Amino acid sequence: MRQSVLADRLRRDRFFQLGLLFIALLVVAALFAPWLAPHNPLTGDLKGAYLVKPGTRYLLGTDTQGRDILSRVLYGARISLSVGLISQSVAVTLGVLLGLVAGYYGRWVDALVMRLADITLAFPTLLLLVAIAAAVKPSLPVIFVVIGVVGWAGMARLVRSQVLVLVILAAAMLSTLQARELSAALSTTLRYAAASSSVSSCPASAGTTSK
Repeated sequence: MRQSVLADRLRRDRFFQLGLLFIALLVVAALFAPWLAPHNPLTGDLKGAYLVKPGTRYLLGTDTQGRDILSRVLYGARISLSVGLISQSVAVTLGVLLGLVAGYYGRWVDALVMRLADITLAFPTLLLLVAIAAAVKPSLPVIFVVIGVVGWAGMARLVRSQVLVLVILAAAMLSTLQARELSAALSTTLRYAAASSSVSSCPASAGTTSK
């Protein structure tokens, strides 16, 4: 059902197709950056390529150090995509786990996790990232973890609410099943008691009749 909805949207929504095409081109450009980049993104020519305007040799021009901007954009896309994918994977993993724990166990566990989420959401994200990055040695793994740790709160709230909905539905279904089982057992017991009383009353009635 979900696949059919996605396929139908892919066929009809032009903006959705355009977005997928843009993302696909971005991923391809990032993967094949060593072959697509016309120049070295790290080395520049201050004497002959200082702030050159876009042209045939440098399609996007050069920066203040004489480096080709197009080459730097292609290589920078690799870092940007890796940071986005890995950091969001960390955030989703933390959010799903903590949301499941908070929704399932409830009580003080739920209160503790949700207060941590409130504290995380209360701080400005950029300020918190700068503070954490200043406290530790900056590197790509640190950036992955920091962005993931900052972004878990929203996912945790969403997962917790869905778990609570499932718990309520399960409790309602369980109570309905228990009520049905109880009524079935009660009716069976009443029928058995009625049958037993009728059987036990038969000899008495027979003895009374014989007298």
